[in-house]
Amino acid sequence: MKRNSEQVKATGDADGEDASAMDTKVAVPLGKGMRPTLALNGLDLGAIVTAGPTNEMLKLIFGVKTDPAALGLFLTTLTGLGLAGAPFRDFAFAMGAEMEPGNAFEAMLVAQIAVTHSAMMAASQQAWDAPSIEAREAYDRIVNRLARTCLAQMEQFRRQRQGNAQIVRVEHVTVNEGGQAIVGNITGKPGVS
Repeated sequence: MKRNSEQVKATGDADGEDASAMDTKVAVPLGKGMRPTLALNGLDLGAIVTAGPTNEMLKLIFGVKTDPAALGLFLTTLTGLGLAGAPFRDFAFAMGAEMEPGNAFEAMLVAQIAVTHSAMMAASQQAWDAPSIEAREAYDRIVNRLARTCLAQMEQFRRQRQGNAQIVRVEHVTVNEGGQAIVGNITGKPGVS
């Protein structure tokens, strides 16, 4: 299996003499203060499950506190990708480093977003390669549904990060003679004095 220089630095020997040890140390550190990611593409499921990343590494990637949550996110992400999604494994786990989930809820959304996006792009390829108009239309419908699902997941992630606070921005205010206006940040519940 080919490895880039960053993977070799993270995993050790590039000659393949100790392939099992090399495949188990799949963390790719990105720098101080950044989360690691995984290099799993090309590994079979048996190698991943038996000699996969440590729970500590998974907790860092997903931003969760417990070993069962980290392992559950790892396994459900692999399950969601399935065997056909194997080429997207590295991408799915890199999204943990990129999106930096802060809790289990955000981590689940990150895993779902990565799996949904991967499925959408795979279906898009199938649409382009479809042998007939009917097949292409079927794949286009699948891509459309997955795109809407992915956008809903990303919106939920955004809401989770920002809270459900609504922001109202007033750009122009006219105050007539004898009227009053408040300029500044206003907090409180609408309609409550």
